[in-house]
Amino acid sequence: MKVAIFGSSGGTGRIMVGKALERGWDVTAAAQSPSALAWRHEHLRVVQADVMRLETLEAAVEDQDAVITSISVGSDLREGRKPTTLFSEGARNVIAAMKKQEVGRLVCLFSSAVEPDPALGVFFGKIMRPLLFKEIYEDMSRMEREVRQSGLKWVIVRPSTLTDEPAEEKYILGIDRIPKGWRIPREDVAEFALDQLDDDRHLGRAIAMTT
Repeated sequence: MKVAIFGSSGGTGRIMVGKALERGWDVTAAAQSPSALAWRHEHLRVVQADVMRLETLEAAVEDQDAVITSISVGSDLREGRKPTTLFSEGARNVIAAMKKQEVGRLVCLFSSAVEPDPALGVFFGKIMRPLLFKEIYEDMSRMEREVRQSGLKWVIVRPSTLTDEPAEEKYILGIDRIPKGWRIPREDVAEFALDQLDDDRHLGRAIAMTT
């Protein structure tokens, strides 16, 4: 398997890179700052790529079997209050590069809170989400539409709050819905996302994950 991972220098992206290499796959780690990934491995290629600049993406996806995106604005909560097109425009550019290079499979990591849902609870769903994350989630919704309309073989992964705890290897999946739960280890999400590259059971679905 040859896979390009965007957002590879982030918390979940780094784990995915490592686990893909453990599987013996050829990995292209795409990051705005390649120096953030100091790894050396015979099956790892690190490239500079910015999802907001289409011209930087084709070299990253060339000759790949699949692409994973794990785009993030970082941990600064103030960013959630600012209008953004990072997710939607980034997805549009990645999809365009994939089509030009004839790469047909895409796995996108979003958030379980993209759409309002009673399972989010009153505090997060009614207070935190609209006050602190409104702009991010609105753009994630636009990103999801880009993916759904892409014509690619896609899977959307929607984890709940990510933690750095060890993998539990047991979690609840919600197909096109949010199961009750508030956290999940990044390691579990990384393994599940990688599994979707050669498993067709969830193609064309949005899968929420929680423990």
